[in-house]
Amino acid sequence: MPPFYGVYILRYIKWIFILELFIVVLLLFVFLSLYPLNFGYKGTGVRLTVTPSVEGINIIHDTDILLIINELYALGLKEFSVNGVRIEPYTYVRCIGPSLMINNRKITSSSLKIKILGDPDYILSGLSLLTEYLKSKGFSVSALSLEKLTIP
Repeated sequence: MPPFYGVYILRYIKWIFILELFIVVLLLFVFLSLYPLNFGYKGTGVRLTVTPSVEGINIIHDTDILLIINELYALGLKEFSVNGVRIEPYTYVRCIGPSLMINNRKITSSSLKIKILGDPDYILSGLSLLTEYLKSKGFSVSALSLEKLTIP
């Protein structure tokens, strides 16, 4: 009587299934490492709006944004965004004509909306010198304390 080969075929199919499952998990891991899921950060904070107010100045340059970003880092703040683009330690800001590039995202430089998570009193007191400096450079600066703020 010949041996029954069905047992070997079932074992082979089982190992193929385990291998396919391993490949799917590996691909999912690679995909999530390249495109991490980020549901945003929520909490209290401040929305800072910077717009040019002097005639002849209608754009905000990258040096102005970098000045604001460096001031926020100096205050110890880590969760903030500029016009909906999350700012991280290795974020780059470039001025290209009348528009700005922040992490390969083109944003308009006519007005900046900066969302900052943290204690609103601390943020407003820490940014008081910066707002005065920006006003002296010809920018209109307004800060609004918000109870619910979401950063991408």
